[in-house]
Amino acid sequence: MLPIGSVWIAMLGSLPNRFFVAYFFVTKRYTSGMPRPARFGLSVLLAFATLPAFAQDTPDSAPDPLHRKASPAIPAPPSNGRITGTVLCADTRRPARGALILVLPVPSTDGKIGAGTPSQAFTRVASDGTYTAAHLAPGEYSVLALLPGYLSPINDMDAGDLNDSTPQKTRALMLRFGTVTVTGREAVRRDLSLERGAAVSGRVLYTDGSPASQVTIAVDDVNANAAAQKSPMDGFDPRVVMSTMFMHQSLGTDDQGRFRIAGLKPGTYRVAAVEAAENPLNGANAEGFGVMMGMGSPRDVHIYSGDTLHKKSAKTYELRTGDEVTGVDITIPDVAFHRVLGHLTSKDGRDMTTATLTLTDTADDTLIFNALVDTSGSFAFGSVPSGTYTLSATGALIGTLPDGFPSGMQVPREIIKATHAFADATTSVIVKDSDVADVTLPLVEVPLPPDANKPSPQFDPGTLGTVVSPQ
Repeated sequence: MLPIGSVWIAMLGSLPNRFFVAYFFVTKRYTSGMPRPARFGLSVLLAFATLPAFAQDTPDSAPDPLHRKASPAIPAPPSNGRITGTVLCADTRRPARGALILVLPVPSTDGKIGAGTPSQAFTRVASDGTYTAAHLAPGEYSVLALLPGYLSPINDMDAGDLNDSTPQKTRALMLRFGTVTVTGREAVRRDLSLERGAAVSGRVLYTDGSPASQVTIAVDDVNANAAAQKSPMDGFDPRVVMSTMFMHQSLGTDDQGRFRIAGLKPGTYRVAAVEAAENPLNGANAEGFGVMMGMGSPRDVHIYSGDTLHKKSAKTYELRTGDEVTGVDITIPDVAFHRVLGHLTSKDGRDMTTATLTLTDTADDTLIFNALVDTSGSFAFGSVPSGTYTLSATGALIGTLPDGFPSGMQVPREIIKATHAFADATTSVIVKDSDVADVTLPLVEVPLPPDANKPSPQFDPGTLGTVVSPQ
């Protein structure tokens, strides 16, 4: 099972076979050779992009495209149950017209849902505020309503909820949403009321006054526990996908550099314009994938409200339910960033095949950049502001790459067969008014660890692109 939480698995579990044929073909074709978080991100995005097409909008007598065929060996109970209800907006007491309704089955603590139970149902709230989810087998269900600008249970999910797919954790999560029990043909009622979230809006400009369009906006809860990002693609957050795909929430600036982020739960926030490291506008060598999918990367530079690059100095905003904070303007310094380029070798001049590098500001340890070496042992950090940094290299290995691996591409550790290992090392790098080139960091060889070639529990080196379950 993918470690993304059973909520996401439940939402995908009963899609038609034709979806999975296309899904696995596309993910296999286009994720081959990518790091695991990158493959995961693309896979989930492809899945969610397809889900709205299967929204349940048919009368009870219509064929049910979401109902799976029962096993001939174990007859399934009839799927004749229904959940009905009304969804209102708490601030207006008017119908939540068009809200997306997700009906998700609640597993028991042993992970079982029951033979014949559909993995989920989808429907929309009608103009009078009512909804009906039909063709449900007996069982316990959670009902979620998603509407742009309003809070949903997803707002309260944290990284632990998204990455722990055990039945116990999933059941506890679903119980937080509230549940109803379907026992037969009768209609069970579940009414919902949606609270309007807070919103922040503003504009992002470059130093010369030009609007900064297509810039990602990050709105971070100051008191939230930030998940450690060990990979350049670990910034992927399924909650962002939910907002983007299901509620049409734009997380970027328009052609005039304007943005508005709505549906925020009460809390204290900092706002940042994110300059992607994989962006040729700032001189970096674009990787393409992160830019295309809109994923965060630890190498990205955040220009915080208050026009600072330092998180500790960022201006913060205290938001309550329904608040509308305007005038959150940010200026991107268009000449303040530089590249740090270099080469990672052994003491005797052999190129590293893979290694993880971090560049940390010695005056602010929250300003960190990450990179991997490419097939020639070279590395590059883009969008680095002036300052004094500590360059660290960890997990350095020399080994063989799979046949056909693209030359010059960054190399994740999981795909190589290691033959030599090297000790971690650090050096100082000073960035002033221009790019820093030819940074070198010779490494000392150490014995190859016994587990150097042990596959990651989520990575199958034989398929390059398929995520597998841990054994």
